[in-house]
Amino acid sequence: MNQDSGIEDEQVVPDAINLVNESRGLPDLLLDTGMANKATEMTEIDLPRVGASCVSSNLPNSVSQTTVNQDELILAQEQKIVDEIKASTPMIGPKTDLQPLQQEFANDIVYSAKVEQLQKQYSHMRRTRPDGNCFLRGFIFSYLEHCIQHPDELARFKKKIVESKAELFALGFPKFTTEDFHDTFVEVLSDLEKSINKSNSLQRVESVINDAGLSDYLVVYLRLLISAHLQKNADFFTFFIEGERTVVEFCKQVLLQDEFVHS
Repeated sequence: MNQDSGIEDEQVVPDAINLVNESRGLPDLLLDTGMANKATEMTEIDLPRVGASCVSSNLPNSVSQTTVNQDELILAQEQKIVDEIKASTPMIGPKTDLQPLQQEFANDIVYSAKVEQLQKQYSHMRRTRPDGNCFLRGFIFSYLEHCIQHPDELARFKKKIVESKAELFALGFPKFTTEDFHDTFVEVLSDLEKSINKSNSLQRVESVINDAGLSDYLVVYLRLLISAHLQKNADFFTFFIEGERTVVEFCKQVLLQDEFVHS
């Protein structure tokens, strides 16, 4: 623990740890260690999206109406699950020890063994909301926590973010929305610079990541940066994309799913 700031060693995200339900694996975690900061992608769950458009016009009206009603029920159930997750799980949870994991997976031999291995490496964990952005939100939280303990790294990161806007414009990203996400990111980093060496600096990072507006803006801008990196190195990454899609198509369909970040 840093005696001056009250900040404990940075959290990191372990490999392949993510739970939306017990049958899928371990929960989304940020685990603490005294070692260097690192992050690896976690599994996310994609709920089925079944719409009325799948109903054949050749079916009798009664059958079509029944199918539509079932689709509406499925969508309503999906939304209920999303709302329950939002109500019960913060974007970044508080630090806890790993004891709850032992209880959650006490009847699973495989995962019990994995929990034992985690306990040998990490002292604490943080749960993240399984909303499809758990990796990026976990990454930026852990990295910003590292930065507030290392002012030089925060300054270097801020400089890179400031410079990145021109790079995105050069690749054809829409200026209005891109600039909005960029400016918010820079404002957050500038605010954190003022919190360095203060006792509430960690609480400030937690507040930012748990603020839906700010947190989502940071996540979107990270997606823009990832998309730019993939497009700049398309010759390399094209071999990792399935479905005969181009890198640009992959970025639009997977990374930049929201229309407001498309040109």
